[in-house]
Amino acid sequence: MSAPANTKTYFPRRAWVGIDTTQTPPRVVAAWRVPGGLRRVEVAPAVLRERRPDGTRCVAGLPMSRVFCEYVAPPARACRQARRLAPGMLDLRLPLPVERCAIAWIPSPSPDAPAALLAFAVPHEALGQALQPGPARTVDTERIVPVAHALWRRWARLEPPDGAALRLLLHAGSDAWTLLIGRGAVLQSSLTLPGGDLAALARNLEVFRQRWSDRGGHLLLCGPGADESLLRQARNTPLLTGATIELAPEPAAYLATALAETAADGGATGDLREGFRDHPAWLRRQRRAALVQTAILLSASVLLVAAHLALLHRASRGVAAADAALTRQAVRLAGRTLPARGAAAVELARNELDTRLNPVVEAFADDPLVGKVDALLRVAALRTIRIASLAVDDRRIELAGSAASEADIAVLREAGRREHLAAALESESTTDGRVHFEGTFMHEGVRP
Repeated sequence: MSAPANTKTYFPRRAWVGIDTTQTPPRVVAAWRVPGGLRRVEVAPAVLRERRPDGTRCVAGLPMSRVFCEYVAPPARACRQARRLAPGMLDLRLPLPVERCAIAWIPSPSPDAPAALLAFAVPHEALGQALQPGPARTVDTERIVPVAHALWRRWARLEPPDGAALRLLLHAGSDAWTLLIGRGAVLQSSLTLPGGDLAALARNLEVFRQRWSDRGGHLLLCGPGADESLLRQARNTPLLTGATIELAPEPAAYLATALAETAADGGATGDLREGFRDHPAWLRRQRRAALVQTAILLSASVLLVAAHLALLHRASRGVAAADAALTRQAVRLAGRTLPARGAAAVELARNELDTRLNPVVEAFADDPLVGKVDALLRVAALRTIRIASLAVDDRRIELAGSAASEADIAVLREAGRREHLAAALESESTTDGRVHFEGTFMHEGVRP
């Protein structure tokens, strides 16, 4: 059987390629996102081997004869909690431990079970055999998904279900038939039937009609064995009476198209190979992600270093400005240019002032009137006397200020007398209620 005549040789790098290995030669379809939906083209296997020799962004379907399909509805409200409970429930239904299986979990919520999951499980040995090179495998595909997942998702996307009506999809393969049964958009069961056995199809339809009390049903036919002849036979089968039976568009390419569109559309991939993480494309993608993360960390480090250097530069400029201001003040105090800056200039200015002022300070300290000023100021502080001006020379203490009352001034005079000082103070009342005074204190016996 040759490849279809309408195959194309071009598809973009972002396209996902679906490969239907149930046919000989395999049917290949590429699909990618465009504004407003998905675009797809059919590709010759030889072109695929030339364009995608390593199987990057390629997906193949695993026949359901090798896959266990179980609808699991854990008693949970959230998908995260359901994923913790589902493996234990699935383990009770499988003929082998779940640890020996590759499992793809697909969220399949319904009004009665908001956290329900559809589990596709395949033994590691069967998946390993499917990954072995052979004539049916055009390339080493990056993903391997159960055909049921891709077929059901495409049908639900093209013909959204109405409520929870009984829906069946028959993929008539070259060797066997795959029958998918569900309610509304939720796939709940998958069966493998002998090829051409319409009686088995009818019996299974009757079983699910009775289980769900639905005498109708919608049946879609697809696959290389689905054609107008099979459609007529199905409609003439007595037990299929009452069901709406349709032939899928391009039935022979339906599975390859479903595989490509499901991968390009995103969402739950159903990838059974995901847990192995051994495909070269996956490894390259991980290396690129690691390089991107490293580049982000390096960029962040460079930005932090630049910010730190900017802060250091700003701080150094502040320190330099403060040092210059300190040097200017030291020069002003010293009265001359100093051969140093900053703290050294301050030290030089202090030594300069000590040299110039020490004689004055010592002479002032030797004056007997200086020690008496302290006594007068202590009394003024205790009596809330405000000193406006104070001058001291070798003969007298001159001061002016204000007091709350004449009594306070009398106390100040008495403090001077105790220090053997003669007070000559004049006072007068002011408009603010206080008493203004001014005058001198001199040693007793000294004339002004």
